[in-house]
This record gives sequence, C-alpha cells and structure tokens, in this order.
Amino acid sequence: MTTFSLLAFYNARTLISRQINIIRLSRDRQLTAMTLFHVVFVVITTLPYIIYFIYSLEQTTTNSEQIARNNLIYVILLLIFYLSFAGSFYIYSCVSKRFRQQFIFVISNACIKQCQQWMNKRNTNQIVPSIETIDDIELT
Repeated sequence: MTTFSLLAFYNARTLISRQINIIRLSRDRQLTAMTLFHVVFVVITTLPYIIYFIYSLEQTTTNSEQIARNNLIYVILLLIFYLSFAGSFYIYSCVSKRFRQQFIFVISNACIKQCQQWMNKRNTNQIVPSIETIDDIELT
C-alpha cells in the first residue's frame, strides 16, 4: 500500500510538468492525498496493536491484576486496530470533495427513490368509492 501511494504521489508530481486538463490534475491530487492519508492512518492504527502483540509474546505473568490490565489494553488496541478497516470511508469523505459530492448524490437519490416507492405503495392500497351518475346507468 505504501509503495502504491508513493507511486501515485510521484505520478501526480510528474503530471504537473506536462500540460494536462485542470480537472484531471485536481482529481489526481485528491487521489494522492486520499492514498497518503489512508496509508498514514493504517500505520497509526495498526502499529500499536503489533507492538502489543510482540510484547504479549514475551510476557509470562500469573498475576491476575496484570492479566486484567493486559486484557484491557488488548481490547482497546483491538478496537483501534479495527478502525483501520472502517476509517477509509471517513478519510475519503474528509479529504476528497469529489467523493463527498458523489456520496451525497447517491444517498439523496436512494432516499428519493425510497420515498417515492413508499408514497406509491401507500396510495395504491386505498379504496376509492366510485360515484355513478344517472347518465352512466342504462335504463331498460
């Protein structure tokens, strides 16, 4: 992941020297920023868990209080470790304007469709009385 983020960063830097569409250049910069932020975030959230895991391999204690502390630290670091998997969405939402716009567009369209389906379902289940006029009834 680090290799690809550095390659994306290098690619964005070399694109500046060429004459390229401004919108494409802006998207490349956003992609580079998202990738770099994501790599830093993954390292920050994963490194403490790895360090604790190495520490726990070396630790041999029978003290129940120390075991309880180690378990608490383990659970906290495990939660932080799980943030690395869920953090991508939040990083992309914070860093990229294009991602935010597309996300809002998709969510709003989904909500509008859901509301329309709900309204159609609600309206089709009603019974409407038919009013017949004398002109419609044939007298024989």
